[in-house]
Amino acid sequence: MAERTRLVGHAALAARMGWASPEVARTMTSVAKRRRNDGAPCPGDVPAPDGYDKQGSHKIPWWYEDVIAAWDEGRPRTVAESRDLPDGQKTCSRCGQTKPVSEYSGYADMRAGRSGKWRLHPKCKACRVELAAEWNGKNPERHNLAASKSNKKHRRRRRANEGRGP
Repeated sequence: MAERTRLVGHAALAARMGWASPEVARTMTSVAKRRRNDGAPCPGDVPAPDGYDKQGSHKIPWWYEDVIAAWDEGRPRTVAESRDLPDGQKTCSRCGQTKPVSEYSGYADMRAGRSGKWRLHPKCKACRVELAAEWNGKNPERHNLAASKSNKKHRRRRRANEGRGP
């Protein structure tokens, strides 16, 4: 009988799946375990480990490669994973139009840790402007307060740059 390949630990699982870090694998494993224990597993949950290795007082989970491959093949995909878009294109979550990535603002996702992985907003710039104008119209007091705080904060910088060209 052929030897089955084992993926040992959350780092190996994260690397196999292309996830950001072992912490993602650890979180997904613990959520799946909690759901199984509660009797409400989801189809996309990480399968239970095939075994554990002892490392001091810690138990390190491991899975067989073929078990993970079968799970990955059969698990439901998110909309983003199932969409075939040309490179440099993204679909806005508000208007549903597919636009070039230059039409989206970027941000540092601090959930990824202190370094902050660079991501694109789910809504295009035009939709974000519309949403901001709508919110500002519904909340004029809060908008005016935020604008005055921002103006006060940056007043010194603007005065220093007065008289300079664009």
